[in-house]
Amino acid sequence: MRSMTGAGVAHASAEGWRCHVRLASVNHRFLDVVVRLPERLRGREPELRQLVAARLARGRVEVEVAIEPEGDRAVSLALDEAAVEALHQALGTLREKGWIAGELAAGDLLRLPSLLRFGSGDEGWGEGAERLLRDTVTAATDALIAAREAEGERLREALEQRLEAFRALAQRLATRREALRQELLAGLRRRLATLAAEIPVAEERLAQEAALLVERSDVSEELDRLRAHLERFGELLAVTGPVGKQLDFLCQELQREVGTIGAKSRDLATTQDVLAAKLLCEQLREQIQNLE
Repeated sequence: MRSMTGAGVAHASAEGWRCHVRLASVNHRFLDVVVRLPERLRGREPELRQLVAARLARGRVEVEVAIEPEGDRAVSLALDEAAVEALHQALGTLREKGWIAGELAAGDLLRLPSLLRFGSGDEGWGEGAERLLRDTVTAATDALIAAREAEGERLREALEQRLEAFRALAQRLATRREALRQELLAGLRRRLATLAAEIPVAEERLAQEAALLVERSDVSEELDRLRAHLERFGELLAVTGPVGKQLDFLCQELQREVGTIGAKSRDLATTQDVLAAKLLCEQLREQIQNLE
């Protein structure tokens, strides 16, 4: 079980390059991977997005990549030797014709920036740098997954505690059900008997009406479904894969059954347990929103 929130960082150096990758994820209904790269790496964005997306199921994930040359490759100076040679020959021709005097000096080259090219080391980009980039993104993704799994384990423990509280409430409701049913039936019979004393009604008809009213107030089916949903909820908490959407659906079903039980119930104790169960449903759903 994984949370959708977490972060992962990785650093690495190889082949004269230094790479830093940071991943951060938050809740999202689906999977949304956003990759931020240096300008020279824009073409690698689809590949890196897929590299991360293949490991995750849900959440908005931001990937930040910084990669730069290190050491002597960090800043390079290149001389356009062909242009300098052509310039030297042209100056020689001018001197032979007597149009200029003197030789070409180093200072003259600095006044001609087109002959010199300063670089940032990109010329050394190759398969080694590509491999470094992929490996560092993979390592950062590993770190993110580890963080999400750790947070997911904490969420699992919190959900299990609330699930146990919910089971206790369901058990109390089930224990009280038959006693309440008998009380309701006895009360209805008393009221119907009083009514029959005033208006002649067949005894059999009174019994049928009493049974019908009790049936409408019975919550046996709702309690059975409630227990089944709670059982399935516990099973999903033991699953290692993505279960957030399934748990969220079960919470909606739990809320529906609890609401029906509350609508059918009239005694104070049941009403209080129903209110407590509704609160547990809200707490469960709030925590489930963080699950992958």
